[in-house]
Amino acid sequence: MTITPKDLNLPGCLALQRPAHNDSRGSFLKPFAAAEFSALGLETRWKECFCSHSHQGVVRGFHVQIPPVAQPKLVFTVQGQIHDVLVDLRIGSPTYHQSIAVLCTSATIFISPNERSSFPKSKCANN
Repeated sequence: MTITPKDLNLPGCLALQRPAHNDSRGSFLKPFAAAEFSALGLETRWKECFCSHSHQGVVRGFHVQIPPVAQPKLVFTVQGQIHDVLVDLRIGSPTYHQSIAVLCTSATIFISPNERSSFPKSKCANN
């Protein structure tokens, strides 16, 4: 599977377009492939994995980790869509305090260890 990266205008943050394969049984997608991430210079050794399910309108808090425990994040949807807000809180960074909002439907969002992320669930396919 080919992942197509799109720069999100915050250093270390990318939208990774990933193809979904649909057939009569449903759909299949791969949000992570070590070889493709490595080719893009992205982290391939994940220490933890979390999944959340949110009802429509729920806002998840900002996920803040301070070095040395900061780690990159992948945000993607299995169903529906989310609005993810990324904020650069790196003191001294040229993009310090800048934020971007990303509508996440079919992309995986890669977030560097130094960025903060918060997302409200905005729409569910069966709501």
